[in-house]
Amino acid sequence: MSNQSDRNQKKSARTAFTGGCAASAIALSAGALSVGLIATPATAIEFEYGEMQGFLDTIVSAGASMRTSKRNCENISKANGGCQGFDASGLDKASAGASTDDGNLNYDQWDVFSGTMKATSELQLNWRNFTGFVRGSAFYDPLVGDTDFRELESPQRSEVERSAKLFDY
Repeated sequence: MSNQSDRNQKKSARTAFTGGCAASAIALSAGALSVGLIATPATAIEFEYGEMQGFLDTIVSAGASMRTSKRNCENISKANGGCQGFDASGLDKASAGASTDDGNLNYDQWDVFSGTMKATSELQLNWRNFTGFVRGSAFYDPLVGDTDFRELESPQRSEVERSAKLFDY
């Protein structure tokens, strides 16, 4: 299967997911808002093992980002099909390099371009007069690599698609 047909298939699936219209965007926003309003408070897990006490607290969240505006040809270089346009200083807006168009050409109006799921955990252990504390966070975004114009290369994909870090240890 060619790259173009792969992109068309991905786009069809994404359009089916978003509904391809403003009503879907509004419904998605309303759903996200209602989930945020009815979320219950998180509680930590407390445990004991002999003389050691511990606390584990995890916060899980999810979010989505959608392009709501159409492409503006004045923001696309001429090499990629942009139109003539001048800024206040008289410089051609579309004279930027062809590699600067990825953000504008990769996503159409109403495309969901990010769907991040994130977890942050904290673990505290107490034993006699000693305390240990570890905090870390991880995220995964299965949608960020779904592009129309230019595929993300492996180093880029690994930075924006998933990551895990320890903050305190």
